[in-house]
Amino acid sequence: MRGRDDFWTYCLICIALILLFLNLGTRPLFGAEGRWAEGAREMILRNSWFVPTINFHPHITKPLLPFWFIRISEKIGAFNELSVRIPGAILAFLSFLSMVSISRRLFTKPFDLVSPFIFLTSWGFASFARLSQSEIFQLFGITVALVAYLIFMKDTSFPGYLLFWLGLVWGGLSKGHTAFAAGIFPVLFDTIINRRFYHLNLKNLLAFTIASAIYFLPFVGTAIELKSNLPFHLLIRENLQQAIRPYDNIRPFYIYFYYWPAWLAPWCIFLPLSLWWGIKNFGALNERTKFLLIANIVIFCIFTLAKARRSYYILPILPYSTLLIAAYLENNWNEILKKVCEFLSILLFIALSLSPFFIWLCLPLYYRSPVPHAVIIASLIIAVIGGILFFMKDKLGLFKMALYVALMEVLFLCFLQPYFSTRSQKEIAFLAKECLNQMEANKTPRLCAYKGLVANVYFYLDIRDAVPVYDSFDLALRECDLILGSKKSLMRVMPEGRLVCREGLRGRKAYCFVARDDCKIVKEGQRWTGH
Repeated sequence: MRGRDDFWTYCLICIALILLFLNLGTRPLFGAEGRWAEGAREMILRNSWFVPTINFHPHITKPLLPFWFIRISEKIGAFNELSVRIPGAILAFLSFLSMVSISRRLFTKPFDLVSPFIFLTSWGFASFARLSQSEIFQLFGITVALVAYLIFMKDTSFPGYLLFWLGLVWGGLSKGHTAFAAGIFPVLFDTIINRRFYHLNLKNLLAFTIASAIYFLPFVGTAIELKSNLPFHLLIRENLQQAIRPYDNIRPFYIYFYYWPAWLAPWCIFLPLSLWWGIKNFGALNERTKFLLIANIVIFCIFTLAKARRSYYILPILPYSTLLIAAYLENNWNEILKKVCEFLSILLFIALSLSPFFIWLCLPLYYRSPVPHAVIIASLIIAVIGGILFFMKDKLGLFKMALYVALMEVLFLCFLQPYFSTRSQKEIAFLAKECLNQMEANKTPRLCAYKGLVANVYFYLDIRDAVPVYDSFDLALRECDLILGSKKSLMRVMPEGRLVCREGLRGRKAYCFVARDDCKIVKEGQRWTGH
């Protein structure tokens, strides 16, 4: 029995490694990834550790920890999509291992493996773990703090207190004060409801003091480098004031009613049942399950009441929710739930079996491009694995369902998404660099931007100095050799036939440039002459 349990544990770890790291560098930078990548790249160029910049202008509204780790990862090789995403993927894997560790303490077999499987394959975790963004850095800190509290809930342990506070500090230095809200408020309510006032002691105070000192060190370093108190002002504005009187990120109060289940998908089907079960049987729950229920309700309410709301702000609730769902399943596993999971497994098996045909026949029509051989082969292999699983006898249908979910996410996140993501920002930057290289050798060509560029484009341009940004196109024509900007902006001032453009699917993220006549890669009609 021990050998069989170890086998499934190793399988789970292998699946996690595949899901988090396979083809991690294939997808071009997406969304806000460029902000972290370009900020870290320019920190290296400027030999700075405390002031990230974008286009060599200070960008200090975001915490430093992700910049530091991306900056360090550059040492492993070329500064590209893989090195930029590696730190987040490693932290995601460590978060997963933390959930494996705590699940072994909380649940009996085989639910001790089902619990981390739910965490690993929840859409919010799996998708953000493959992005170079601060959310996955924050989630690691919150997971560590949660595990520390669940382990040392009944102890007055200094190491436990220190690990808890350091986890929250890590989250705070990764994303902001949402980490503290997601960690402190659940513990505070649990302390009051269950009378755990023994945690109000000098050991806890000392641990809090040490963690607080560590938290403020990066802000001090930034203030010294800038020779300004602006970092401390932004600390208040970007965190406390944003929660009470936000200047942006204002969304309807109800958005977390659908983003909470969305980030938990597909396991959100058990979320209403687990909440209702917990509330109905609150008095009969063990202490740790009571805390998990309290934490889910408190985090949801606190984040909903805050004035600043965005879809990913609620991500810190994921580890609490997955553990609560696992507790519900362990205590209520019966023939009805088993039949539901078996039915869902059949649907997933059918979807996996049909995926090669869909990828081979339908995707070329939608994307208007051939499907890479790697994607077709991967879909065939995954479909075969799904067929083998279907005919395997397993007493716990939930575990088989989790394996199917993992296979589908591997197919989508590791193959479909990387190979079919929009590459317009990367392509236009590389074309612009090639065009600059082709210009006259006796003159250094001047690259300019019209109406500004997103950080992703700056990253792929691999600039060494700030790119001048012009609001006047006529002035840019007089002073620049190549003007780069969004297609929407440039088409207002330049005929489309004069622009060199790259577009994403359905024309999204379209960027263009116009260059002088000594750039040989543009057509004759796309050039302009003279100053």
